[in-house]
Amino acid sequence: MGWIRGILSSLLLMLALPAEACSCGPDGYWDTLEKRIDKADRVALVRIEFAYLRALPAEHWYAPHETPTVEAPQGFGATRYGFREIERLKGEGLELPVILNENASNCARRLQLGTYVLILAEPGTSEVWHRMCLPHEIEDLGPVLAFQREWLKGVRAYISGRSPIHACDNFAVPPKALDKVCHERRLEHRNAGLRELRPVFAPLRRPRQ
Repeated sequence: MGWIRGILSSLLLMLALPAEACSCGPDGYWDTLEKRIDKADRVALVRIEFAYLRALPAEHWYAPHETPTVEAPQGFGATRYGFREIERLKGEGLELPVILNENASNCARRLQLGTYVLILAEPGTSEVWHRMCLPHEIEDLGPVLAFQREWLKGVRAYISGRSPIHACDNFAVPPKALDKVCHERRLEHRNAGLRELRPVFAPLRRPRQ
């Protein structure tokens, strides 16, 4: 009978929690990186500098909980991120969208301060919501650009001269035959980045006698 009580407890707990949904739509989800760049009128490398809670817009999902709460694990507001533009790759002079994530959604993906982000904003986009299911508008590159150097080179080369992006980096599922190539390529980029991060120690000087 213990297992029945366990099932009932789980059901009651699920009913007590707010209804959350994470729906991954097909809209642009499986687009290649090249296609995403072509769709975007603004492509920019930025660095996340600060974050603060704000109320959700009235028409947005979870709008009844308009007061952001810090106490709740996910909160019922939204996080807005401030960023500094590092490099504009496409759309010089155009305004970049606001970056947010919805704390109330189990699709939400948070950004850490100091993280580098690639924004791929399509025409008419004024807000980018960072979610698990919508990775086509924003790429989280992490706090260290050394690991992404070759990838960024490929993006720059495609934008400037239409040089094809390597199949392993193009966000389309590469052929099975490329599994080994892609794995070795990832390791090579990672090791190159780690070499750049090695601390350089100056030799200790012996005191003069």
